[in-house]
Amino acid sequence: MAKKISHSVRQMHILQHCLSFLMIVLTCSGCAVNRDSADKVIAEQQAGTRYSKNTLMVFYDTHIGKKPLLNAFKKMNCEVLHEYRLSCGFAIKVPDGKSLRKTAKQLTKVHGVTYVTRDQIQKLQ
Repeated sequence: MAKKISHSVRQMHILQHCLSFLMIVLTCSGCAVNRDSADKVIAEQQAGTRYSKNTLMVFYDTHIGKKPLLNAFKKMNCEVLHEYRLSCGFAIKVPDGKSLRKTAKQLTKVHGVTYVTRDQIQKLQ
């Protein structure tokens, strides 16, 4: 009986992680910005995709950690809106008057950052 319970608990944890990952993937379906192409932020916006006015999502390498990124947020006066623990990332609010494109480009240069994406707005039907 104990084996069935632990197996069931393990299945529940796997299901929770899968659902969390799916939500993150759906949330992060905006345009990726890597070190070679920060212009994708603007290109996607011009193509008609809708984005949040002042929100970026930033992901980092787990081997390096989040400390360099958190320090960069502090220096840039960016507010952390949410931490994505399973996917190692943050949703941040860029201060009013600050360029999202320039901020994204600066963040791609932070040690450990894997990519930056705009927060895309999805209309559910």
